[in-house]
Amino acid sequence: MDTPEHKKPHFDEALKPASARDLVARKIASLIATGALSVGDELPSERELAVSFNISRSSVRSGLQFLAAKGVLSIAQGVKTRVISADVTPDTRQAQRINAYSLEDVETARTMLEDMVVRSAALRIDDATIAKLEEMLDAQFGMTNDPIRFLVSDRGFHLTIYEASGNPVLTDFVADLYGYEMTRRRQVVAVPGVIEASCREHAEILDGLRARDPAAAGAAFARHLRHVYATTRSLMTKGDIS
Repeated sequence: MDTPEHKKPHFDEALKPASARDLVARKIASLIATGALSVGDELPSERELAVSFNISRSSVRSGLQFLAAKGVLSIAQGVKTRVISADVTPDTRQAQRINAYSLEDVETARTMLEDMVVRSAALRIDDATIAKLEEMLDAQFGMTNDPIRFLVSDRGFHLTIYEASGNPVLTDFVADLYGYEMTRRRQVVAVPGVIEASCREHAEILDGLRARDPAAAGAAFARHLRHVYATTRSLMTKGDIS
């Protein structure tokens, strides 16, 4: 039997937010926990992850290596990094708690909270963050046939806006709501035309932020959320997603 000093550290203990490496590992763990990434999925390139996570490529590489050492990812020369385990237990428990709520309740809560967050972001956002969002959006228009890459970038786009609000409490709340039923969302964005529509809506949101116009940014975000939940609800009604 393992002695206490030889016990494997709990996943969340091993991922205390003390470095850029840990931040990358947490972001990827969250993508796995919510179902945006599944076992067998190939990760986007280090460059794309660096853009989506708004962090250096060296930090991305370090975070990937950390998760590979934990048995979550497989890294091999000449092939893309893959998810080989969904054992990110603390993050999974949080995702399960969010998924216990109804689609209607989450939609209402997210609409109310994100309106406050986005309006605040429009007043506080700086030019550097606008430039990062523009880079993400440019990349997204090239992901219309790749739902997994788009979901990773989409999460980065939303979180960057949340963080620009300057309120870490609201940022954490809306980030949790964003991860609701991501397994279903994977199926939705695979429907032809859905990613293109989301990219156009992201462009409208960015226009409002660029203009530092809280009303325009908030209205664009509200339209985007209505589309997200309408497409999800439509496919659920048809039985096209589980």
